[in-house]
Amino acid sequence: MYSPVAGLLRGLFPDHAVTDTHLHTYLPDRPPDITISLKAINQIHKQYVITFIDLKRGTAALDASAKGQALDQLYKLAECQPWRRYITMLVSNIASNVFMTVERVGKSLELITYSSVNFETAMEYLKVVVNDPQSQPHCPPFSSPLGAIDKILGNTKLSAVAQFTVKGVPQGMSLVAQSPTTLETPTAIAVKRCTAARAVDMIKNEIRTLRRMQTMGRHALLPTILFHTPDELEYAMLPVAEPVDTLQLNNNGLMARTVTTDVLSAMTWLHERSIVHRDIRWDNILLHDGHGLLVDFGSAVFLPTPPVSYQGGFDCCPPRVLPVIDQPYTPAKADDYHAYVLLFNALLHPRSMKSLPSREVDSADSLDSKYWQHLWVELTNSDTWGRYVAAASREDLDVLRKLPSALVVLDPGPDATCPQGGHSDLGEAFSGLALAAGPEDAQGGLQ
Repeated sequence: MYSPVAGLLRGLFPDHAVTDTHLHTYLPDRPPDITISLKAINQIHKQYVITFIDLKRGTAALDASAKGQALDQLYKLAECQPWRRYITMLVSNIASNVFMTVERVGKSLELITYSSVNFETAMEYLKVVVNDPQSQPHCPPFSSPLGAIDKILGNTKLSAVAQFTVKGVPQGMSLVAQSPTTLETPTAIAVKRCTAARAVDMIKNEIRTLRRMQTMGRHALLPTILFHTPDELEYAMLPVAEPVDTLQLNNNGLMARTVTTDVLSAMTWLHERSIVHRDIRWDNILLHDGHGLLVDFGSAVFLPTPPVSYQGGFDCCPPRVLPVIDQPYTPAKADDYHAYVLLFNALLHPRSMKSLPSREVDSADSLDSKYWQHLWVELTNSDTWGRYVAAASREDLDVLRKLPSALVVLDPGPDATCPQGGHSDLGEAFSGLALAAGPEDAQGGLQ
């Protein structure tokens, strides 16, 4: 049912991507049946969708139920593209065709439902919708010589990251001399682009930091910069990695121990070269081949450094900085170690960090800041966490290296290491415990 219509639409819109998405949930819950999106990306991504079609069988009525499902899809797309004034879609059973539009009026969305038209008229109007300047998503911000996007890896208010496949250095790019690859064969790379004026200085600092790091050798758990634009607003790196899901790590003890150990290894390499990352949090830790990759060096500094403003995330702000966050401070390696301790707390309680307010943490007297300051007081006074907070303050790696060993869970998965041929290892473990004799008689009863 979907393929013939999708084929027809591809003929009508050769400059756009037309995709059968009825089994592809790129919007929450029920996906649209056919999606028309920008051709600059090879992946269906909600931020680059122009419109979609909800197809019904010829015997199905375009009733309130059908239109309700369509309206739900419209609202979900509108949430993903808050800059668009209009979003229009088509609900069709071929014989009857109804267009529905949501219009953004102030902070609200208003629905317009049009009268049913025949299929030929619907196709003509669909051309108008797809080419309407007021109904367009934002174009991907990346340089055109990179070609089509393979996959969106991440979008924030400050930057966008995507995967591309390139052969050779794209035209106009500045090659990093110490780059270990010549890109002689088609290679998948990750590209980061600054998308906000307030982040310009950060990405320039990131590119310069990565270039300087590359002259110091290479660490497998840190990114390698390949090339960048002359204006230093965009750069390519290896490897291509995926965001870490803390809920997944929370249920996989082996992977959690591996990733957190990797992060400490990368931090140690940086600190040995007098680099303080200043933004160590789960948003800046990626997963590649089962290992953690520490990224995002926009806030990094080389020691010694004069006092600077805090630029990292609030969920990794050093406890000493929170009460004076609006004032310049002198970064120290201990700040990264405190952030490392907080990684474990976030991993054990992954939902708490996502729900804790942080909008006004940059004001030391705000309620949001008090929440975070209280968390650090609790961690410092805790019998469990206090020793690690203190170790971070004195930059004691011997103690901090023991933190990953706390991430032990009952793991029935394929990665679990189970004893084979008996339980002698358990016997050895328990034999080291000195248990005091209890008040039990020979039959095991309490006296």
